[in-house]
Amino acid sequence: ALADLCDPQVGLRLLRHCSGFCKLVYSMRTVPSLTHQEELARYDHKVRVAFNALTGLFPSEDQWGQATRGFGCAGLGLRTTQRHATPAYVASRIQTHDMCRELDENYQWEGVNQASALAQCIAALNHELHQLVATDAATPIRQHDLSHSIDTIDHERFFQGLCVDDKAQINSEMLAGASDFLNAVPAVAKGHAMAPEELVTEIKTRLLMDQYAEDTWCSLCDCVLDRRGRHAGLCAAGGDRVRKHNGARNRVGQFADAARMRPELEKPGLLQPCPEQPDANRRRPADVFVPSWSHGS
Repeated sequence: ALADLCDPQVGLRLLRHCSGFCKLVYSMRTVPSLTHQEELARYDHKVRVAFNALTGLFPSEDQWGQATRGFGCAGLGLRTTQRHATPAYVASRIQTHDMCRELDENYQWEGVNQASALAQCIAALNHELHQLVATDAATPIRQHDLSHSIDTIDHERFFQGLCVDDKAQINSEMLAGASDFLNAVPAVAKGHAMAPEELVTEIKTRLLMDQYAEDTWCSLCDCVLDRRGRHAGLCAAGGDRVRKHNGARNRVGQFADAARMRPELEKPGLLQPCPEQPDANRRRPADVFVPSWSHGS
């Protein structure tokens, strides 16, 4: 049903927090992962179909793999149940080991029995993570930590195959605050929401998808207008950078004004160079000047 929503920002947030991976966490933690792989794969396919319908995007396998990783790996947080079912089950069994022994004096730990489903899950996980989980349940381990290790391995494998420009793009998407637009709660009535085309453009950028059908020439500066849209975000010839700057300035000024901070836009003569330096007449204005900030600054 989420696929029918007209707002992809709302739809993606609901898909991530209410109707995706989280719906099957209990099943993944209580059922051996090897016994329901096909069902998990079908569920993941439904999540992908919902994403396609919400955004109008059809990412490749590598791009979808990027979307299924966490924000720390420049993903969209649409974690797949099939990929993380084994870490969930193994972590759950290890974490509940002592409680099971308290409840049942005849409880038997199957981790050391190579024929058991638990031992097979531990072996499969250790094969991928290079011996991280002990078979004796002596060391508690969290599902979050195992899933993070899986994400890191997948990310490094993906990252090594990228060109220099794509690596730089992914690194920028991993910076602090770069994922805030995905975490923000949209509030259309208050003007705190992204237009669908803006969100889709940001998602394309994060997943290294083409913004245009082919490379061409920029009509404003005669540089290459690349398919990924990177030049379009940097070109200063058409005034877009100035408009973007002014839009951000005005928005910050509105917030400051609503907080009764008496802001002044473009207040002149404040920033370096200082009066003691040459060219003092070239001192730049403040974008948003707040006359009484904290501690009198």
